[in-house]
Amino acid sequence: MKITVISNDLRGYWTERLIYLNNYFKNEKIKLNAIQLFGKGSPYDFNEKLEIPDFVETLFPESCPEEVPNDQLIYNVNESLKSIDPDFIIAGPPVFASGAIALKWTLKNKKRLLFFDDAIHSFYKKTRLVNFIKKNLYDQADAILVPSPEYISEYKNWGIDTQKLSFGYNCVNNDRFHPSKTKESQNNWIICVARLVPVKNIEGLISAWKKVEKNSDNYELIIVGDGILKKSLENLAEELNLKKVKFLGSLKPMEIPQFLTKSKALILPSFSESWGLVVNEALASGLPVLLSNKVNACNTLLKNNVNGFSFSPENPEEIADTIIKFIQLSDAEKNEMSKNSLEIINNFSYEKFANKLKESILKIKSNNTKRKLLGQIFSKFWHGKTDTTSWDKII
Repeated sequence: MKITVISNDLRGYWTERLIYLNNYFKNEKIKLNAIQLFGKGSPYDFNEKLEIPDFVETLFPESCPEEVPNDQLIYNVNESLKSIDPDFIIAGPPVFASGAIALKWTLKNKKRLLFFDDAIHSFYKKTRLVNFIKKNLYDQADAILVPSPEYISEYKNWGIDTQKLSFGYNCVNNDRFHPSKTKESQNNWIICVARLVPVKNIEGLISAWKKVEKNSDNYELIIVGDGILKKSLENLAEELNLKKVKFLGSLKPMEIPQFLTKSKALILPSFSESWGLVVNEALASGLPVLLSNKVNACNTLLKNNVNGFSFSPENPEEIADTIIKFIQLSDAEKNEMSKNSLEIINNFSYEKFANKLKESILKIKSNNTKRKLLGQIFSKFWHGKTDTTSWDKII
């Protein structure tokens, strides 16, 4: 059996995930290949990358998405899939080129298709026609990999057969972040790990920190990340005369665990977050989390008053009050939240994801998906988008 994972971008969190899956499937006598469309233009370009494994083919290693003509992209993807001839394709959502092209190929060659997606579709305001077309494209898949059972109602309301859903793909290497792996002592840090772009709402966080600093001067806000807003955010902290805000810039992936375990809590104030895998990393590090209620991981990984608190990102006052609420907890209460985070994240591991994925593959191997004609027609005219710059913008 041969499986191919295809996406516009397999950098960032996908690299380590693929390495684990490759080793896992070898033991199951299954061959794994992966196709990454572009070598440049990733939202993670500013960060140091893990080395791309040799079973991952990058079709346009020196190109950004906007530099590749659509006809050339479709041709190269089809040629690569023809060469591999996989039995199953695991593709990004059909909104993007990787999923749209994979859908066409599997329909033509009568192969099985699994989409992976962590978006909450109702959050994105689209016309009825657009949602109707999207629904019919998604419905062509044999299975859809989503982060957790909290997504069931979303797909049910959308009219998708929820029996197609498989859970747990949004995971990180929990072992690498476990506090037992480092010997760091904790500081009074509230840490934020994020790209410094508008959608992350770091400006709102810094504005909120002014009240925090007035209330408690023994905690520091540590901001890890880089991006187009870095200079303006540094200027804002200076204008507000904040003494307890530090910008550490971009860190290497292997450095992140030690900074998380040095901290007392993670905060993520985003206006929108399709998931937020840094939340997984924080829980795996034993941290309580303070999350915007627009972070999708908040719905699954945060249990209010159990391992952290949520807040509205549009309200700096509420952000500040949430941070102060956490700071004022006793050490015993904070330690209990840390323990709870470690327990919660145990359900989101590479091993559990791989087992669920294998279960889905075996299930759809024995079933015949009835593909609706309307979705097949729509797929002929939709080629998917390659632009990911909208990820950084406020919707």
